[in-house]
Amino acid sequence: MFKKVCGALIMASYLTTAAHSYNPKRLEQEAEECTTKVWAGLRIQGSQLKDRLQFLSDKDQLPQTYTQIRSFNDFYENLKTKLSDSRFCQFMEDCKIVYEESEPTATKVAILMLFERVAKKFGDSLKKVEKAKAISSQTISVSYPDTGSVMEAFFNADRDMRIK
Repeated sequence: MFKKVCGALIMASYLTTAAHSYNPKRLEQEAEECTTKVWAGLRIQGSQLKDRLQFLSDKDQLPQTYTQIRSFNDFYENLKTKLSDSRFCQFMEDCKIVYEESEPTATKVAILMLFERVAKKFGDSLKKVEKAKAISSQTISVSYPDTGSVMEAFFNADRDMRIK
């Protein structure tokens, strides 16, 4: 019984530590949902974006690359030139507004992380669509014989056959 209680306490301590308060699966799920909405042309309001940032808490040790203000602005400007899709541009603007209005560092880091994941997923989707369009635009040239030549071959089939 003592081993079971100790085991349960050890497992509970792992779940409550600050290192485990970042949830990458939740981030992926939120990014997938955002990408789906953006792809469908649905606008995600600022309050909805803030509600999606629950995968990261204030207790986390935040990576230095995400805590710098310049990193968001650089990423935003870089994406602005690469992805010019109107659906994604609206999402970019909404993310920028939420980022600039946010006070806590964890919220800014979370919006940048979500923004990066959605941008990657949306870019991958655009590449797949472009590839599919390129494949479908390639026409396969198949030449079908005209009706006259088919009928001629049918009527002359016995003459063309070689009997051994």
